[in-house]
Amino acid sequence: MPTPPNLRNGLGLDTLVMIPSGFGFTYKDGTAPLWGTLDRTIRVMDQTIDMADATHTLVVNTAAGASQTRITGGFLYVDPNSSGAGENLVFPAEADINELFLFIRNTGDERIFIQNDTPALVGTIGPHSTGLVTCNGTTLSVAQMAGTSPAFTNLLVSGYIDQDEALTGAGFGYDMDVTINHASANVLGLDLAVTQLSTDRTGGTVTGTNIALTGLAGDSGGTYRGINFSATTGGGGLNTFVGMTFSAGWNAIMDLSSAATGEADIILKDNVANALTFQVGVLGTVTDLLTLVTSTGLREATLAGLFNQDYARGTAGALLDSRLTVSHADASMDVAYFANVHDTARINAAIVNGVRISLDSDGGDAGTVEYTAFKAETDGTQGFHAAFKVGGGFDAFADLRAISTGEGVFAIKDNLADAMNVSQGANKYLTFKTTTGGAEIILGQAPSATAVQPIISAPGVGAVSFAGIDFGNRYVLEEQFSKRAYLTGDVIPGAATDLMCNADFEVIGTNATSALCTFAADGGITLTTAGAADDQETIKPHTIADMTNWGGPWLPSQRPRWKCNLQTSPGALTVASARFAAGLKMSIPAGVTQLQDATDADQVFFGYSTDGQYTASSANWVACIRIGGASANVDTTIPVVAGTNYKLVIDIDATGVARFYINGALVAASAALTAGAALIPFAGVQTLVAAAKAITVRRMAISRVLA
Repeated sequence: MPTPPNLRNGLGLDTLVMIPSGFGFTYKDGTAPLWGTLDRTIRVMDQTIDMADATHTLVVNTAAGASQTRITGGFLYVDPNSSGAGENLVFPAEADINELFLFIRNTGDERIFIQNDTPALVGTIGPHSTGLVTCNGTTLSVAQMAGTSPAFTNLLVSGYIDQDEALTGAGFGYDMDVTINHASANVLGLDLAVTQLSTDRTGGTVTGTNIALTGLAGDSGGTYRGINFSATTGGGGLNTFVGMTFSAGWNAIMDLSSAATGEADIILKDNVANALTFQVGVLGTVTDLLTLVTSTGLREATLAGLFNQDYARGTAGALLDSRLTVSHADASMDVAYFANVHDTARINAAIVNGVRISLDSDGGDAGTVEYTAFKAETDGTQGFHAAFKVGGGFDAFADLRAISTGEGVFAIKDNLADAMNVSQGANKYLTFKTTTGGAEIILGQAPSATAVQPIISAPGVGAVSFAGIDFGNRYVLEEQFSKRAYLTGDVIPGAATDLMCNADFEVIGTNATSALCTFAADGGITLTTAGAADDQETIKPHTIADMTNWGGPWLPSQRPRWKCNLQTSPGALTVASARFAAGLKMSIPAGVTQLQDATDADQVFFGYSTDGQYTASSANWVACIRIGGASANVDTTIPVVAGTNYKLVIDIDATGVARFYINGALVAASAALTAGAALIPFAGVQTLVAAAKAITVRRMAISRVLA
């Protein structure tokens, strides 16, 4: 065979070399032959390079030094063996490798960065990919290839890719298909990296991926999508599919500042219980923050966490404007619905606020500036409009315990006949009138056939008691018992007892005496029985002509209201074997039947008797009710305790119904009393054994509507 030709500067000859089948040739300074096979394919001598996690340099005209390899073959197997993204493979000067034609196979898991002798990046060969490096003496070029088809893996382009394809049927203009055959490797279907290398930028916009869709003016349908995401689970499994993932470092994940009105819409699927959810955490362990529901009939946004709006507004307007337009005949609507649900862990010491509003003013604000934590307005004229509506279950409607002196102010409008009122339905209990020259606070309301007059008292405060009195439309009598009650027979005109006795009330009862009616040390009079069983000491209005108006009569049709502050068994006395009675009866007879139940056709009074006189219970106050000769007594369930003060009220409305109150609480109500029943007030005590019993009457009041 002929002498094998030599390479020139490590490169192939300019002339075509014919190699007969079955023969081969060697490179100059080569160590392995290049031989031909019978099927006339050529196998080129190869080299293996381990870059060892460092930059590696190729040489052609000199011996290889550290981290260098002299090119002796046409095919290189290179392993970056890198701890990072890849390693640099530096080529000789272009003039030294003219007409280079070199295949490089990346056998590692990292990239190989092809650099010229500057060094400057020329191209990249991805993991487990093959690249072709060529040189024309002035320019070094890299083309990455996979198999025999024009498919590219980890293609790095220093210019741009221009795809101009006319699609006339269904399909994709550019179809990139990545096939994974690895149990745990991280795979990038399309990896776009824009890196600013040297020159500092002073402006402009760098865009990693720019998508521009241009429709035709004559389009009549169809949808243009910039990006379309679809996921196929492949029959299930435990994989997590995420449309987009953003790493740290972004100023914004989406910039919609150039969109016009109506162009930045997010369209959700209809009738879905969870159409869109904002979550916090890592995949597999997340917490919902905001959930959007598009279910038919229930479209809502559920917020789980803190809603924080930080917005600097320089002009007038609402920082957060939430509006609900109602177009339904009877549906209930919530413009803003805040629900705090305590799920699992028990709260031992904390404050949970449904809505918390904090206002901070600037020190330089003008004194006329108003900061309002909550403002309610309405322009509606139909229906019932309420600024606040409080449901059941609260311990307090308003908690003002944290305020300072002078801060618990209700500011109401000036010059109004009804600036504010406290009412139940049509019944006004308290009205504030601010008219110029006529400002007043009105207790109750003008009398009418249906209006209910309130009973106003000060529980626990002995010095204040209004007895539910409206001085503007009721005739009122109130007795403080500044003088003791006497037996009628002890009142001698012109004598000392005439000046000492109470002009409105007298003492009556079995073995009753004037001496047993005494002043109580802390106010009022104490009524004490004598020592025999069934002895009584009772007070009622005088029956002496022209002595007092307390005897009425007080007719149910006049809507009388009676009140008495009474203490049971003062001092060391007990309530055992005792009978107490106070209220309104038609007569107060002498004798043992004086405080019994069935003595009048109509009566309404409070009774207590341990012998079951009023009801089977012997421990509680009883609302003693008798109408037309029929008793209908009610156990109030309020126990009678020795030495206890009770505020007893009986209020008869325009229909004749009597309501019983103990210490401000409604405890019983009657049917309608007989309109013409002549009632008189009284209070008395009876002992059921041979031992003294007593009650103290602090004050008594009665009123009726004016004719």
